[in-house]
Amino acid sequence: MLDGFRYVSNRLRFLVVVMGFALVAGLWLLPQGAPVTGQVSATVLEVNEGTATGLRSGQSVTLVTLRVRLETGEETRVQGLGRLPAVGDTVMLLESAYPDGTRRYRLLPEQGVVE
Repeated sequence: MLDGFRYVSNRLRFLVVVMGFALVAGLWLLPQGAPVTGQVSATVLEVNEGTATGLRSGQSVTLVTLRVRLETGEETRVQGLGRLPAVGDTVMLLESAYPDGTRRYRLLPEQGVVE
């Protein structure tokens, strides 16, 4: 027969195991340490726009990704915010450099396009 206590206890054990895996994966995948932040300039190489339907509202949402070339010659992608730059424009990015060598970039919304 069905044992309610055993059913709930098995569900809770499963939840604890899944949360344990999520915690270990998060610690392993995310960069460790406090980042050193600074600003770098980059040239826009490509602007990609896509539309999707929001799950909660059902409204159309526009997603924008910019492919940029940093001063070092490295290329990366960042999310576009606010007024979008055109191909060839120079933009300012916020660089977060972590002790393990990982670097992450964000477009500075207040800076936008460098004129």
